Amino acid sequence: LFRALKVQSARRGRPMREIVTDAVVLWMTAHGVPLSEEDAETGAAASLADEAFAEDWDDPRDSAYDRLR
Repeated sequence: LFRALKVQSARRGRPMREIVTDAVVLWMTAHGVPLSEEDAETGAAASLADEAFAEDWDDPRDSAYDRLR
């Protein structure tokens, strides 16, 4: 992999670091990974909230609220 990267870097006249960075950005974008700090912080906060409130949201005693819709 390293050798192939080195060859492509030379052929395209681009530093290997740029090629790897582009590849990682494409992979992360394809897998829905937030790239901006704001998106990452929002995602982390939402994840923490999901964990913190999971017990309350899944409580069968609250099913009465679901039937009100």
